[in-house]
Amino acid sequence: MGKFSVNEQFPDISDFTSVDYNQYRISKTEKLGSKAIDHGLAFTLYSRDTHYMGFAHILDYKGKLGVENSEQLMRRMVDEMLAINHQASLEATLSGEREPHKNNSASQRAEEILRALGIPVIGKDLGLNFPRVVFALPETGEVQVYRLKIPKTEFPPIVRFHHPFILS
Repeated sequence: MGKFSVNEQFPDISDFTSVDYNQYRISKTEKLGSKAIDHGLAFTLYSRDTHYMGFAHILDYKGKLGVENSEQLMRRMVDEMLAINHQASLEATLSGEREPHKNNSASQRAEEILRALGIPVIGKDLGLNFPRVVFALPETGEVQVYRLKIPKTEFPPIVRFHHPFILS
């Protein structure tokens, strides 16, 4: 089973592949992550059998991406993970999303997709009013969530790499 942890201190991980908002990446070897999870949702899928990890960064703040597009992005990653992994070996985590209780939020849509496929959510860290840094480590199945308790005006600059829909 993968591991899920929520931490209060900033991580000591610098060598990772950044997943920009409204993108996903699937890898068996790369550390995946995002330093910009606030209103958005970090959605991970991990295969206990093959050790592939999928990481999607869904940003649907105030419906700007649109329900249809964010759901399509999540489904695309799930479909790609199912194509290379047995469904029974998959497990998911959900992190971020400042307002997960809102009707038809990205986390609610993700949970509906996962429930329909029988994929368990093994960890959640949703809501609250602070940004997060999230890392996914395919080799161990670990997902690390770091809550950044700093004023939004002091949030560090975001380094963005554009790797839409890449399978490594």
